[in-house]
Amino acid sequence: MWYRWTALSNGSASFVYRACSSCTLSAATAVVGIYRGTGVGGLTEVAASGDSNHTFETARGTTYYIAVDSRSGVGGTYEYGLIRSEHLSAQR
Repeated sequence: MWYRWTALSNGSASFVYRACSSCTLSAATAVVGIYRGTGVGGLTEVAASGDSNHTFETARGTTYYIAVDSRSGVGGTYEYGLIRSEHLSAQR
């Protein structure tokens, strides 16, 4: 499954697995990759790892593509949350 999200500000974001009683895709079997770019052939990986939680730096106006799959290739239900943190700049 692919998702698309555009950052409204510079900062960081976390795509985090949320356990739920009806979820059939567990955090242990989920595979997540986060990319940016202009098309399928031109995507650059931003974050990927063996676990189901990913934190990455964001740039205002950049669109990020998030892919969720399973290690076994069998689909399932799941819940993820996107948590965003802005970088605030101090002015004197």
